[in-house]
Amino acid sequence: TQVYSEWGYSFREQKNWTGAIEKYLEGLKVVPDSDRLLSRTLSAIDDWADVSMKANDWDAAIKVYDRGLVYLPNSGHLKNNRDYCVSKKAETAGK
Repeated sequence: TQVYSEWGYSFREQKNWTGAIEKYLEGLKVVPDSDRLLSRTLSAIDDWADVSMKANDWDAAIKVYDRGLVYLPNSGHLKNNRDYCVSKKAETAGK
């Protein structure tokens, strides 16, 4: 767990979101019950989406969460955050 966690984090420091997520997911294949790797995966997806959210680019943020849901299709966390982005997109479209 530690090796994959640190390896993924090294990608995050470079803003290489895909590399980080893939490394965490690789670790989850080896240690499937690792809460730490799952948490880091979700956090990396959130950080990646946050870049677009801060720019009010809701379509890009939604795409990040869509991609995250390909990796983790049963994640309530990712579904909730995607729904938030969809609602913000609708809110800003109405202005």
